[in-house]
Amino acid sequence: MATQAPEAPPESPTAQRAALVAVTARMLADLRALWPSISGPNLQGALRYDVLPAVATEYGDAAATLAADWYDTQRDALGVPGRFSALLAPNPPEDLLRAASNWITQDAADMLARAEGVAQKLVADMSRDTIKLSTTQDPNSRGWARFTEPDACDFCLMLSNRGGVYTSSTVKFGAHDHCHCLAGPVWNENRHEVDKYVRSPRPDHLRERQNALARKWMRDNLGSSGSGERKVVENTPADSGLKGMTNERLDHLIGITEALPDTPYKRDQLARLRGEKKRRGI
Repeated sequence: MATQAPEAPPESPTAQRAALVAVTARMLADLRALWPSISGPNLQGALRYDVLPAVATEYGDAAATLAADWYDTQRDALGVPGRFSALLAPNPPEDLLRAASNWITQDAADMLARAEGVAQKLVADMSRDTIKLSTTQDPNSRGWARFTEPDACDFCLMLSNRGGVYTSSTVKFGAHDHCHCLAGPVWNENRHEVDKYVRSPRPDHLRERQNALARKWMRDNLGSSGSGERKVVENTPADSGLKGMTNERLDHLIGITEALPDTPYKRDQLARLRGEKKRRGI
């Protein structure tokens, strides 16, 4: 009889990645269902002013809150000293939404695929940015590092194998469309050694092209050290996580979380969300 694989604990990157995948999958399903009603001559405006802001608000905020909870859960599990609550990443700026909507509509034959890639990256980046922001403001954090997804591509493996722990939220997180690599917090020596590089089965010409892109990205965005100054700010529970959410947003996140795979992470998250509703008396 086959032995079932143990469930990942709530503080593990595996559990967080599963939650992020589930959030983006639900967002993509909603985007595909909406697409026939927005395709047309006004698509660029609809994407810029309605669809992409809604993706960031509804699903990006959910991903950011899940990441903040993951941060706090890891911090508690490792017994990190001091009081700190993770800070939520802000929504993407308007100029990014404008550039994204322009790029999506440049290729009439591929607009849905482009929209899916952009929307997934918006949501995943709000998860990563939450971790990056929190680690740079937490006085007891060493910084953040890249945690690759299983079967990661050559681009992601090269960036991960660089082995950096970054101390600045302004260092860009290199990610392609539909990438589910995580930015993970690092305290003391809890950073696991990166898995050994395994050559992918991709053709050599594709591998060389991807490797060149990875090297260019590192030169343009990471420089020689990838480090930056750490700024410490006053942090209160109202700044972040569940206590700063509106009742409507709390209900929305409960709905998303209920759709996640049944794991300890999901059960723990639902307990937190429902506990917050009870605390508010709603």
